[in-house]
Amino acid sequence: MDIQSLTYIEFQSLPTQLAQTGDFVFPILLVCFIIAAIFFKKLRKSMFVLSSFALLCCLTTFAYADNQNIQVQVSDNDYKVIDGQLNIDSEGTLNSYKLDILDGNFKDFKYQLKVNDQVLNNDKIELNKTNTLSISFDGFNYEKAKLLFNKSVAKIEFDITLHTTDKQKAVTDIGRGYTQTTFENSDATNYKIRCAELEKDGYSLYTSNNLNENLFSTYTKGEDFVYIYFTHDNNEIRMITAKNVPLPPKETESYNPSGEETASIMKIRVSKGDAECCVYRLIDGSFIILDSNCAIQSFSGVQFQDLYDCLKNQAPDPNHIIIRMWYFSHCHGDHTYGLHDYCKNKEKFPNLDIQSFCYNFGETDEAYVHLKDNEEAYVRFKEDMQEFPNTKVYKAFAGQVFQFPGAKFEVLLTYSDMCPTVIGEESDDEEVKTEAAKRKADGNLESALVKITSEATGKSLLYTGDIGDYNINQVIKRYTPDILHSELMTVPHHGHDQDRYRARNGNRTFYDMVNPTAIFFPATVEHYNERNKQIKDDCYKRRGIISYINTEYIVNKCKDNCYCAGVQSYTLSMSSLKPVSINVQQL
Repeated sequence: MDIQSLTYIEFQSLPTQLAQTGDFVFPILLVCFIIAAIFFKKLRKSMFVLSSFALLCCLTTFAYADNQNIQVQVSDNDYKVIDGQLNIDSEGTLNSYKLDILDGNFKDFKYQLKVNDQVLNNDKIELNKTNTLSISFDGFNYEKAKLLFNKSVAKIEFDITLHTTDKQKAVTDIGRGYTQTTFENSDATNYKIRCAELEKDGYSLYTSNNLNENLFSTYTKGEDFVYIYFTHDNNEIRMITAKNVPLPPKETESYNPSGEETASIMKIRVSKGDAECCVYRLIDGSFIILDSNCAIQSFSGVQFQDLYDCLKNQAPDPNHIIIRMWYFSHCHGDHTYGLHDYCKNKEKFPNLDIQSFCYNFGETDEAYVHLKDNEEAYVRFKEDMQEFPNTKVYKAFAGQVFQFPGAKFEVLLTYSDMCPTVIGEESDDEEVKTEAAKRKADGNLESALVKITSEATGKSLLYTGDIGDYNINQVIKRYTPDILHSELMTVPHHGHDQDRYRARNGNRTFYDMVNPTAIFFPATVEHYNERNKQIKDDCYKRRGIISYINTEYIVNKCKDNCYCAGVQSYTLSMSSLKPVSINVQQL
């Protein structure tokens, strides 16, 4: 990817042009006036006046020519990289220079200006009529540069070539018309060059983000969408392209505060089961729904009734319940079937204004080679989405930020961060790569990680879905504790702690980085206790230790602030992190 044939051209001021003309015109006039004064006595008085004027003009032009500030710019149409000034005297000496980097992608680059390989540091440099001049940005050279000048005119012409040094790894269909190109052995410089190329091609920057030196940008041009991001943990760049897709809201629309921000977890209507759904009430009384649990798969509307009641009881206007976004972490039925329950019973749940959906599933045949447990749920999910032809549907990517009334919704990790790796081949462990292990590969590896932060309190909810060991290890390498820290978090994967690669729900490093004050536990108390005992017994039999039981670690870490989904839903204030409804089961 190159940026070629940009040209540096100076813009002469009027005095400079006069000086250039006066170099020979005014001295000739002065000589003529003196000769006329000698030979024509009647004209001596007039010639004296004219000679004085000519002498003054000569001195003026010499003064202008002696110290010229020559303006220099590099531009190609509206694309400008450098603006600057060369100070050259009449003898051809460069007294000083100043260059300003205009392009945001290069503002933090260190640069050097050289003439005939001599570095210029505001020193006086004797210049010839033609000099080779070069500028380097962190090793990327602007080549074939010539500085042409005389006493008052300078022109600098460049052919500029910035080369990327990374390598294309794969081009992947990631579903719904999105294509992902992955580059490996990359770095921040390659990312900036690719962004500069997009801007030169006419793309406009929509948003950008920087999370611990991981760089993210969204570009648009007409109906074309490009999302590009660099991740330093694996030194890769992902460039995602699509057409006619909705863009995340980057500014909060005006709103009227109504009540406080809360986070709720929905009850599970079975004594021993796993399912997950949380609701975040925004400051204006609208909502973000996270997943949609359905432990009972009769699809009679019984399970969705719990979610509907939670929304209705907290909405300022129960006759107009605004759902800003319905987000899904991954495509397992215990996270998505609540939507199916709603679609089968819409008439029972009026007044829902669903404004957008957001998710990033595999969605292709290649991705679902080893996602057989997702396949049935995804078929139903696609059918359900057809019920909302006019609703915005976002595909989530790491680094995106959605601005909602009083809160921001950040995406930290998605399935695209795994691509082009196919689930079932994601581990370096040869035991995991066996055909038997591949057949057991599950869609929990598809889980995304998102964070909602209140502007008023600064407190956050980290929603983990069923994120597992593989994904969590990526997160630990990529981000810092200040990015992951959240006062409230959901325990990943319902607290599962099996000694199985894809089922582990996290590790202690991750929990220490998040360092929550309170946790939501997406399983019933009965199910947690039974499973925890079974895991401990199994561990003692095979290993004689229980040190890797991570769920017990985080439960003990949060002590009395562990809230477990059970026969009742409950709600926490995002200000106090205490229940605002007393229907709570604690572990």
